[in-house]
Amino acid sequence: MRHHLITATAALGLLALAAPAVTAAPSVAAPSAGSATAPTCSGSEVTSRLRSGWALPDRARRTAEAIRTDTVGCRQDALVWRTTRDRTRLSFGITTPRQAWALPDDPEHRYGWTAVAMGTQWGTQKTAYATYRVWPRVATPYWADSDTAWQEVVDAGLLTPAQAEQMREAGTGYMGWRVGVSDGGKWVFDIAGD
Repeated sequence: MRHHLITATAALGLLALAAPAVTAAPSVAAPSAGSATAPTCSGSEVTSRLRSGWALPDRARRTAEAIRTDTVGCRQDALVWRTTRDRTRLSFGITTPRQAWALPDDPEHRYGWTAVAMGTQWGTQKTAYATYRVWPRVATPYWADSDTAWQEVVDAGLLTPAQAEQMREAGTGYMGWRVGVSDGGKWVFDIAGD
């Protein structure tokens, strides 16, 4: 199932494209005839899988698999527990794990975006403190100018072609949803925007 974004309002410009609240949710199936309400978790309809790609360190792989499983399974308590334990950066302001993983997850759709991002190819980012695996790889310095890496986020539905082009032309780099896991297995960030 391919997920699409709603194009951000032109009046909001590039800053709006970077803001998590402006991007639309991954498409979620309409409720069935016997269902009284629509799904309350955007991750439940994501079908992309965690890519094996290059070999991940064991601890990073286990954490990435858990994140992917918990976001698609809409496991709020597991996500709150892990992000609390790891002190995961969930926003550029102050957002508690309980707030970030609240259900239903409208309007932010964090479950779906996190799951979709985890279905892209990861890249490596090194700092003085640690080495991270980052999904999607276009969010890392090595892949920031790669046409292939930018196309991957468009194909995944994380950005529209117009949004990707605007970000590239503005020189901001990729500002959509991205997930970072340290080689030691710590969930470092799950953010969008700048």
